[in-house]
Amino acid sequence: MKLNDGNSRDVFISYNSDDKKEVRELIRSITMKGVTVWFDKDELRPGLPWSRVLQKGINTSKSVAVCVGSNGIGPWEEEEMLAALTLATKLGLPVIPV
Repeated sequence: MKLNDGNSRDVFISYNSDDKKEVRELIRSITMKGVTVWFDKDELRPGLPWSRVLQKGINTSKSVAVCVGSNGIGPWEEEEMLAALTLATKLGLPVIPV
């Protein structure tokens, strides 16, 4: 698993961890089409300040996908979504509900 190396990604994925299985399937599908993805399970490393890494992930992505599955929006996802909306406005990033 690769840590966020600062390279731009096409999309930052925000999701409820209870929907992880479905989100992984979505990621598999879009990466097969050449879309690069920032996904926390692949980018975050235990012991590092995750909030900074998340912010960097959003800052280095071209868009944000807010995934809303059968379990609704989770508490951490809500934090990500609020940060993404704030940054999206500031940076002109599209935020895509999925």
